[in-house]
Amino acid sequence: MISSVKQHVVLIDDSRLNLRTHALLLERLPNVTTHSFSSSTEALAWSDTHDVDCFIVDFRMPAPDGIEVTRILRDRAATQLTPIIMVTGDADRSARYAALDAGVNDFVEKPVDPREFVTRVGTFLALQDARKRLAARVGDLTISLSNEERRSRDHAARLEALCGIATNPQFGEEDILRAFLTQSAAAVRPGERFYAALFRIDGTECVLEAVGERRMHVDRLSPPLGSRFPLTEMTVGIARDHGSAIAWDDVQLEPALASLKRLQQLQVRSQMLAPMRAGGNDYVLVFNSHEPIHRPFDSDDLSYASIVAAFLQARYQQTWQSERILYQSRHDALTGLINRTRFRALTRAACASEGSCSVAIVDLVDFSGVNARYGNLIGDALLVEAAAGLAAVARDGEFVGRLGGDAFGIGLPGATSAAALNRRLGAFLAVFEKPFSTGDRDGLEFVNVAARIGAAVATEGLSFNDLLSQADQAIEAGHGITHSHVTLYEEQPALR
Repeated sequence: MISSVKQHVVLIDDSRLNLRTHALLLERLPNVTTHSFSSSTEALAWSDTHDVDCFIVDFRMPAPDGIEVTRILRDRAATQLTPIIMVTGDADRSARYAALDAGVNDFVEKPVDPREFVTRVGTFLALQDARKRLAARVGDLTISLSNEERRSRDHAARLEALCGIATNPQFGEEDILRAFLTQSAAAVRPGERFYAALFRIDGTECVLEAVGERRMHVDRLSPPLGSRFPLTEMTVGIARDHGSAIAWDDVQLEPALASLKRLQQLQVRSQMLAPMRAGGNDYVLVFNSHEPIHRPFDSDDLSYASIVAAFLQARYQQTWQSERILYQSRHDALTGLINRTRFRALTRAACASEGSCSVAIVDLVDFSGVNARYGNLIGDALLVEAAAGLAAVARDGEFVGRLGGDAFGIGLPGATSAAALNRRLGAFLAVFEKPFSTGDRDGLEFVNVAARIGAAVATEGLSFNDLLSQADQAIEAGHGITHSHVTLYEEQPALR
């Protein structure tokens, strides 16, 4: 949600380069003004007399450091609920716990990812803007005393739910997500019984990702997580296409909805939905009630649903980006196999747990010549095919990685003798018995690719580097042979 009023963000970092970079990134957010300070003391003095909507604080600074700045801000009445985002490159869990105890709302890793940084700051600014607008509206109500009490109660409950959600940086565990949905559903209409569910849209179906506690007699109707439903039986698709929060006071009175099979099965009466998109997927947050609501849904209700969905969106995007970064750090971008670093780690782990792990290197014969004849694009396609073939042969516990260029590594924890290793490598060598497709339009052009495999039998006391060196020597022992073959360390080539 984008605020229509001017919002102020204070940046505190002893690096002027970081201050300039973060300020430039936040220019992407409309109606946001940044105030940069390289001195935390000056920043605290300035913010004591100005209204601030968000603080972005560096972790390690000259005193007072980021944690102390957070404690000072939380001791001030004006900034007790103001979002504080800490920028840190420190992976020390105890330091992060200390920052959380001091009152930090969220973390951004150094170096900052521009999209992640802007998204997170934008989400907290939206929450801060909503909190201010809701709080201001409570003070400006001029309706009857009963309505004023009701609206005040609703806003207070929603603010409490939103602040509790915003200040809990933990996310991802099933029980935490369930508690989040339960808490947000309870604040839809305090005193009325709503439950929340989250659906992911997959083609023409929607998948139940999470559901909050219901505390009502229809618990027996709750489907298990992962259940799939056709969009034609649900209102989820309507909300996705609508693009913003939508609600129905009584679905049974809506001719287009009353016939929807799933709504009838769940005995839904009132429903409010808010769509969101994260990690390349479309999601829809659903608030359902099985009883008639006391008053029609209004813009405040829709705004609340949008804010909760926006927070979910930011957290799902954060989780997706973290998983993506972890995957990229462990896998080769071209073939999708694990990279050399991950291959090394898995080999060491296998040696530690299994006691030993044989290692083989697969080297494509004259692959530079293939690149010269067919071009790098076809060469890359052949590498992808070879990688897929090797991965398909690997059994449970074995692993295949790309070591670089046209070289692949195979870890074989179960092959602890020369005979066993030879048998297993014969299966990998068979990948190269048939020619590979070049991917030409007609599918008629194929390339024969030969491979030499050098391997070292696992021996107690050998390190990963020792095994890799022995496998390299085995490769060299078979150098000059142009057809596919296997060579074990200190053995004569076993031609296949």
